Amino acid sequence: MTTKAADEPVRKETKDVKESDYQDSDDDTLSSSTDDSERGPPPVLEIEKSADFGTLKSAFTSNDQQQQKERTTADKEMIVERLGKENLVNITSTFESMKTKEEIPEKSERTPLTVVDRERYSQYKQKFEHIQETMEKRRMSLTNKEDVKGAGKEVLNQTKDKFERLNQQSDQTPVAHEILDISLSADDKQRIKETFGEDNGSGERSDCAICGRVVYPVEKLQLEKKAFHKGCFRCCKCLKNLSVQNYSSHEGRLYCKVHMMQLFHPENALAFDRESEAAALKIVAKELYCSGSP
Repeated sequence: MTTKAADEPVRKETKDVKESDYQDSDDDTLSSSTDDSERGPPPVLEIEKSADFGTLKSAFTSNDQQQQKERTTADKEMIVERLGKENLVNITSTFESMKTKEEIPEKSERTPLTVVDRERYSQYKQKFEHIQETMEKRRMSLTNKEDVKGAGKEVLNQTKDKFERLNQQSDQTPVAHEILDISLSADDKQRIKETFGEDNGSGERSDCAICGRVVYPVEKLQLEKKAFHKGCFRCCKCLKNLSVQNYSSHEGRLYCKVHMMQLFHPENALAFDRESEAAALKIVAKELYCSGSP
């Protein structure tokens, strides 16, 4: 109870202070407003309507120039500090020497081309007017010299005589052609006759023994009294193209030498050539691809 009684007079004092402050501030505002009303409106400022732009421009440019000069001087000082005075002098001297070397010398005054003496004109005219005749004379004189380097006059005459003699001999004597003696056995002749021999003129249609289609004379191979297409005359194992000299047949089927050997001697055939078979298969596949057959 004693604490509450002590706090109450303090609160009353603070309230009295605040009310007095508000009253003072209101009095100040009222006094200021009355003073302004007594003074009247503020005076009008006089602003110049025209100005000298040249002076403004010169002022700005002078400031810019001063700033640029200050920057250049600062840059030069930085370069001098980094390189040193001696190095800077050497660099400037070398640069000036290079500059003088690269300077193009002034051309001396030339006489105009139109101004030509009559004597010079006549000399040039005589020189170039008959240039072909002079060149031919010079060439003939060089060829007719006795001491020609490489091939002299006598050597040229000798070679010319030799070629003329050879031409005369070739015209007079006929060329003798050698006749080759090709000896064939009776079996080879019979085989060739059976292969490339024509039919007996019966005009019957011949079918391929492998594919069963018609065989025309252009693509016909006749072996063992049977007709074959050239494209069908292949080994039944590796599909290698066969000819009259390298084919073998067994029980109506065609074989190459390797696969014929494989039938009767398989171990020799495997050791004989495995790589040749793969190469043959590649060749056959390439031919089939080029021909477009499936």
